Amino acid sequence: MATPSKRLSAAETRDLLVQEGHRLLLERGSNSDPIGVELSEAIANSEVPRSSAYRAFKHDTLSAQEAFTEALAMSLISAETHGDTEAVTTAALTLLASEPEIFDDGSPEELAVFLRKMIRVVISANIETLQRSKLVWVYLATLASVGQTPDPANHPLAPTLRSADRTDEMVGLYRDLSELFGLRLRTGWTWSRLDAAVSACVMGTGARMGLVDDLSGIMRATGPGGEIEEWSACGALVEGLMMVALEPNPRVKNAADLRVWLD
Repeated sequence: MATPSKRLSAAETRDLLVQEGHRLLLERGSNSDPIGVELSEAIANSEVPRSSAYRAFKHDTLSAQEAFTEALAMSLISAETHGDTEAVTTAALTLLASEPEIFDDGSPEELAVFLRKMIRVVISANIETLQRSKLVWVYLATLASVGQTPDPANHPLAPTLRSADRTDEMVGLYRDLSELFGLRLRTGWTWSRLDAAVSACVMGTGARMGLVDDLSGIMRATGPGGEIEEWSACGALVEGLMMVALEPNPRVKNAADLRVWLD
């Protein structure tokens, strides 16, 4: 990588070194996780001055190496390793805009059919972005590495492998859509628990879809009037999660009747 042509800010220096960390992780594949990437390697390959790099990763309680590792791990979850949240939200809003009258005129059965369509479309959009990301495999390898330690929950990388910003965004989407369809959480569920379950489904099944043909192209009679539609296994699993986690809100006059999905 060429020497930066201008003096970089601390934030720009951090971004440049994290990007170099991504390159090193991809180069090593599943044999590496963020802990295995040395800040000195990223400095040497990016030709960022050592003094600038260490200033950029100055931290009150962590060493520069630890701060770099933390930044690199945190960046994985925002680098389309869970799918592009913006693309998912756009897919949902586009579909809602296509049939705005359904919430005023649709029956509980029609609302359920429309919600099922939304799950199919939104999960498809999520999987498409997931499969474009090479870093998803690094993220999964890091999860496996952390998970095999004696105390995974207290591993130094554990907090960085969960993004509060991403969770808040997705929780807001699930909550808003559920309320729109007149649904509420069943006892024992929280929005963050639902997000975690959907995320785990997408990460596991979605990542394998690029390798296993049988997980896509599933034809189901789920459209209006029993119309045949193409699903992925991931979409079908998320549909099941929604049935387990959500129920009609008795205070809502016209709520989606999810019993239609059992037909």
